[in-house]
Amino acid sequence: MEYFFLFGRNPTLSYAEVISYLKSHGIAYEIISFDNNYLIISVADAIKFDVQEFGGVLKIGKANRVKTNKDIQIQVDNYFASERKFNYTVIGNGEEEIVAEIEEMLKEKFKLEKLKAQVRHSQGRIKMQEGEDFEFTHADVEFFYYNNQKAIYFGLVEQNYSYKDVKKRDMQKPIRREALAISPRLAKILINLSQVREGELLADPFCGIGVIVQEAVLKGINCFGGDKDRYAIAGAKKNLEWLHSKYSTKGKARLNIGDSARFPNARINGVATEPALGELVRKKMKERDAPEYIAEFEKLIIPVLNRMKELKTPNAKIVLTMPFIRKYAVSVHRITTATGLKVYELDERVKMPIKESREKQFVGRDIIILE
Repeated sequence: MEYFFLFGRNPTLSYAEVISYLKSHGIAYEIISFDNNYLIISVADAIKFDVQEFGGVLKIGKANRVKTNKDIQIQVDNYFASERKFNYTVIGNGEEEIVAEIEEMLKEKFKLEKLKAQVRHSQGRIKMQEGEDFEFTHADVEFFYYNNQKAIYFGLVEQNYSYKDVKKRDMQKPIRREALAISPRLAKILINLSQVREGELLADPFCGIGVIVQEAVLKGINCFGGDKDRYAIAGAKKNLEWLHSKYSTKGKARLNIGDSARFPNARINGVATEPALGELVRKKMKERDAPEYIAEFEKLIIPVLNRMKELKTPNAKIVLTMPFIRKYAVSVHRITTATGLKVYELDERVKMPIKESREKQFVGRDIIILE
């Protein structure tokens, strides 16, 4: 059984999220293709994925390899025999000319068969929190050209990410801090990267108004959030009360006011946190001040990581974002040396830390997984 995942603007981060999800759920998989913004995997049995579980996945569907025009016809007939009308795109990891040839071939084929099949290219961008936006094409079918095997995969879109529902939930919660809080989309990604499963305990030692905590309990994960800002914790409590009243929440949450380096005793199965990036963006720091800020961040985070190391179960993952200011970045070597933690190697396709920033962006994120 093959499935495809279509990613947004940061394919490496989205790939890491999906692979982490598969590993945490014990799903054996084989990667057929990962290129550009799509991933095709093969698994032994059918899986009921939920695209809303992810933060960096735009579409999910089943994929089938097609070798001839006849194979394409069979796939089309199976799915569109009644309507005979659908939209499609062609995505490839080969030369643009070859992809264009495939697109033209399909166009002529569907025209001869009197199918109302329309090619869809990019239809604008999805606007999300933190100024994030994604290229998004509304199509029922994705055709993936895989250059290494000279193969075309027919992918039927089964689920589209409902960004409007997520944004609506984020906008309606009682306490919001746009400049300081991360988006629900990124919160989901960090949680999935932690590989913490439903019923287990996740820690967020810099929880703020509780975005990660809220996304965790929605996923059925118990969460322990901490922050030294009592007003932020008060806001997190109000947000949780509102969330429990409006949505089905399986997970339980506990919140604590205090120094994250003295986080209360708990046996945690993983950590997902963003320490201070929102505050950094709000300050509009000048580049000459970046080295000092990075050094202060390292001093802040090392004792917290040492505390998380004391509390976590063996092999539990610690996922955190770190500030990246132009050419200045947190020293991963300095952090791992000071804490005894090591960088988690997800697979050969993902190099840590993962960059989460746009071109020419002054302040961005480095996302790292430690264990």
